[in-house]
Amino acid sequence: MDLLWQFLLGLLPIIWLIIALTAIKLPGYIACSTSILFAAGVAIFYKTMPVVDTATAALDGVLN
Repeated sequence: MDLLWQFLLGLLPIIWLIIALTAIKLPGYIACSTSILFAAGVAIFYKTMPVVDTATAALDGVLN
């Protein structure tokens, strides 16, 4: 059951991005920003990933 919970929690930023862009019609930069903030929050608070590693991963994703 824990694996299912982790899967759904990891899927939420993607679902939010799809809903924000199609149903709510938010601009892309707002939808993507909120999605990455939510994903970073999950990584930091639920998966206990260090903040520096989370910021480095986000920066690496933006630059590549």
